[in-house]
Amino acid sequence: MNLKKIKLSSLFIILNTFVLFTSVLFIEEIYKLQFSESEYFKNQALSNRQKVEVIEAKRGSILDREFNEVSETINAFNIGIYPEKIDDKELVSELLAPLLQLDKAVIFERLNNNKNYFYLKRNIDFETGTKIKNWNYKGINVEKSSKRIIYSDSLTQIIGHVDPDGNGIEGLELYFDNSLKGTDGELRYEAAPNGDFIPQGKSSILDPVHGEDLILSIDSELQYISEDLCSEALQITQAFKCSVVFMNAENGEIIISAEKSSINNKYFDINLISGRALYEPGSALKIFTVGALLQNDEINENDTYYVEDKIEIIEESCNKTYEGLKGCYRDFLKHDPYELTVREIIERSSNVGTIKVTEGSNVSEIESYLIKFGFGNKTGVELTGETRGGFVDYKSCLTCLSS
Repeated sequence: MNLKKIKLSSLFIILNTFVLFTSVLFIEEIYKLQFSESEYFKNQALSNRQKVEVIEAKRGSILDREFNEVSETINAFNIGIYPEKIDDKELVSELLAPLLQLDKAVIFERLNNNKNYFYLKRNIDFETGTKIKNWNYKGINVEKSSKRIIYSDSLTQIIGHVDPDGNGIEGLELYFDNSLKGTDGELRYEAAPNGDFIPQGKSSILDPVHGEDLILSIDSELQYISEDLCSEALQITQAFKCSVVFMNAENGEIIISAEKSSINNKYFDINLISGRALYEPGSALKIFTVGALLQNDEINENDTYYVEDKIEIIEESCNKTYEGLKGCYRDFLKHDPYELTVREIIERSSNVGTIKVTEGSNVSEIESYLIKFGFGNKTGVELTGETRGGFVDYKSCLTCLSS
């Protein structure tokens, strides 16, 4: 009997100890929740309720030299789809196809093959997006977006493009992306489980910093006229490509940079457009070459030279039987031999005269002057893909810097 009482008493003690221990743990947790760790749990609860919405910064506009807007960002919409929420996928495909200019079968296939949320089409125009939004159709999410448009087709190559997220990927849009895109803001607020705004909850707003506008030196009207004339010239001459570049020589501003390629031109290379091409300066180099010699007092502008209409650098190279590619150099027009001063040689852009003036000159020394003039460097016109110039390695070339 006493043994039984002892067992019951021991069990009672163990039970009381367990209850007491559990109570202590419970009280400790309550204390943490209410006092020592209350701030942590409060923040945890707040983070579960807090929502963040991005306030998109507006991308800066691009204007021509007369402050005409040639590219800007306008309001648009993205069409997102929750496939599992759409009951009649065939009907939705039929309704969206004409508005989004997509094939009905393609839409239907994407609705059936995707289980997760996806964008059916991005950056559609505001009017179309508003129409779809007003349907309030379950499973179709119409979210605000923006769309970049270019008003001047003749400036498309220069301005370039942005991706669907509004980031510059080509042309001036890429080169000045950091200045144009600005910095997004954000709205933070407390929301109920259904996503509704809690009026008494905490909220804060960080205003966006909109992008800066970009003003070009280009005259969009002259640019358009130049491209139109290029199109006409390509048709008449059957040439592959036409380029027109017009610069203000006093300050280096590019007023026109027009490009046109023949529609049937299978030889067109994007690296041949004026902003990227490497090409010989041609007769323009005569001024710099002769200028270097004048600066170095190696010649005088009144020095005279006997100038024929052609000159042989390689013997017999001007004969019709000569099969080489180079060696004979001619002036643009045939003429009888005459004496010309250095000034007259430049005025008439005489290839033969310039070769005679520069005979015996140190090519490397002339190159050093050309580098001071900016040859071999980028121009600073701020176009993507521009390549720097270079000089020939063949330093004994007698004509490379002459014509």
